[in-house]
Amino acid sequence: MNYSFIKEADGVYYTNSTLPLIDTYTIAFLKESALKSKLKRARLCLHLHKTDIQHDMVIVVHRDSYVAPHRHLSQSETFILIEGNVNLLVFEENGDINNVINMKSFDNHDNNTFFYRMSKNIFHSLSLNSEFVVFIESTLGPFDLTQREHASWAPNHNDFNFGLKFIKNIVEKNNTLNNLK
Repeated sequence: MNYSFIKEADGVYYTNSTLPLIDTYTIAFLKESALKSKLKRARLCLHLHKTDIQHDMVIVVHRDSYVAPHRHLSQSETFILIEGNVNLLVFEENGDINNVINMKSFDNHDNNTFFYRMSKNIFHSLSLNSEFVVFIESTLGPFDLTQREHASWAPNHNDFNFGLKFIKNIVEKNNTLNNLK
């Protein structure tokens, strides 16, 4: 295979291929890149340009990454888990937890969730249960940071320590409530 990854920013890569193929080498490259990234995540954009209508990305997130609760104001997103174990956290507008959904990769052979499609305007986050989570995310373009809103009731997306504790507390509280039922 011809691997030509073009670095756009820390942990963000593009390919100039009109037929991008993903294999274990690509995933290994993204894992290594995630470990080196300040945010502890890396993505390979499979669309050619930020202005493309369809955006498809292979994303690797390390467990030390804080995925701040956020929502997309103008588009939905599709998430397909390839590798790992993660909790999808869905929030109410005020920050109350709406749902915690455990997701495992399809090859786990359990009757587990490995796919979601999130409508716009829903606050969500991830809590990682494995060292890495590898997934495909698809959404409509063009890329516009002003169409993403971080939750005002959650730690800042750059505050990893407080953010990871915040997410851990949510999952523990949810587990406690479920055990009481």
